[in-house]
Parts: sequence; structure tokens; C-alpha cells
Amino acid sequence: MITSCEKSKDPDLAEVLKGECFWDMTEKENVIGGLNSCYRFLSNGKCYFYYYNFYDKKRTNTVYKFDDDDVSVPETWSTEGDTVIIARGANYKVISFSDSQIVVEGYLKDTMSFIKNCETVLGH
Repeated sequence: MITSCEKSKDPDLAEVLKGECFWDMTEKENVIGGLNSCYRFLSNGKCYFYYYNFYDKKRTNTVYKFDDDDVSVPETWSTEGDTVIIARGANYKVISFSDSQIVVEGYLKDTMSFIKNCETVLGH
């Protein structure tokens, strides 16, 4: 009898990020209910930043695209292996990641989590 063990492949950071779902950015102390904005990392390399519009501090599942006004921000994303996410020109050092959560360190050495959210809807 021949048996084999398939080695489970660890998820690739770029594969985990891309898709139609949103990635909520959380910093428990600085936002209402621990949540106020998110990214969307599309398969074509485009990246958009969205915000939740809370009314009377009530939770919502609707996001609105952030208007950069006159500031020129690249609407792209990429990764450097599994260690860095470059989203709209901002670099995030990856501390750990799974299929549903990515813990990163920002440029001010602040730690935050990106939580995958496929329930969020795009507002108009």
C-alpha cells in the first residue's frame, strides 16, 4: 500500500489580499467601534480606500470611496513577498497573516489589523 502526504501550501499574501472583499482597518482605540475605514485590493492591481459613514455612532455595512481631492495618490497595490504591503503609496510591514486577518505595522510603528469583510457593500 502506497500512501502520500500532501504538504499544505501556506497562503501567499498577494493571493489572500486580492478579490472583491473589503479589508477593514482596525485600531481599537482610535475609531468608533474599532472600525472606520477599509481597503479593497482588486485582482487587476487597483486599490481603493473607503470609509464607513457612521450616523449617531450606529454600525453600518456601507462604505464610500474616499475622495483624495487634489492629492495625487496611486490607486495601486502590490506586495514584497509576504513581508510588505504597498497600498496607495503607503507601506505596511506584515507581522502575521491568515486568509481572514493581516496584522501590520504602519510608518509610525503603529500596529493595526486588516480584517477581511465580504459583507460590506459599496454606497453611492
